[in-house]
Amino acid sequence: MSLNCQKALVFGYTSKKGIEELLRQVNLIKGDRIINSFLDIGSGDGQAVNYVKELSDIERCVGIEIQKHWHETAIKKYPHLELYHDDIANRPEFIKEFDVIYMNNIMFTNELFWWCFDNMKEGTIVINNKQTISLALKRKGYEIKDFVMQANCMSKETSICVK
Repeated sequence: MSLNCQKALVFGYTSKKGIEELLRQVNLIKGDRIINSFLDIGSGDGQAVNYVKELSDIERCVGIEIQKHWHETAIKKYPHLELYHDDIANRPEFIKEFDVIYMNNIMFTNELFWWCFDNMKEGTIVINNKQTISLALKRKGYEIKDFVMQANCMSKETSICVK
């Protein structure tokens, strides 16, 4: 199956303030879950992964980026981080390893989101900023919490839920 990940080749920055809010929302929704791992799909220059590592006690913070330029930029800026240059569609087993998955790209196709969602383990905390996905998750019975997050020098509505 082709997930046409090339359509998601858009880059944006998530601010430190935005990651602080993201982590606050994760702490509100996690309940008694222990959060040991965070995956940023479409990690760009690694900034969001670095902020999560810096601001939280999450042991394993990982980024995966399909664009070579952004991946190379990230590993130069943050050589201490676990960063991969790959298409997430090549790593279905990878998705199952993480407690929190951040998909901050409005250009991700719905097909790509649902493929990732289907490969996540139960209990994974999912963060995305596509309102069509959030509405579909609500219709499927998932409890969605919307919050505003700073990214790209503006605020945007973001959603969080537990699979």
